[in-house]
Amino acid sequence: MRGQEARGDHDCDEYWILVEGGGVVYSENKKYDVEAGDCVITGRGHHHDFPMANGHVYAVYFETTLEGAMRDGHLWEHSHGKAVPAADRV
Repeated sequence: MRGQEARGDHDCDEYWILVEGGGVVYSENKKYDVEAGDCVITGRGHHHDFPMANGHVYAVYFETTLEGAMRDGHLWEHSHGKAVPAADRV
């Protein structure tokens, strides 16, 4: 897995639906090989990354309502503090 600086988290759950392409995704400390038609779900506070794409990737993503500290956007430990994963969101 890539270094901590490459992995972010959110104060909400996040869903990625791949429409075209694929690659390797890390979410919640697990590696997934993904392709068009797959849905990646990352629970609030869990690190995630899409470090390797196979060509062009087109995806749709959406986020749920903010929770916890309710910080908007992509969060990085070096800027926003240590991630606090929701244990029930794995």
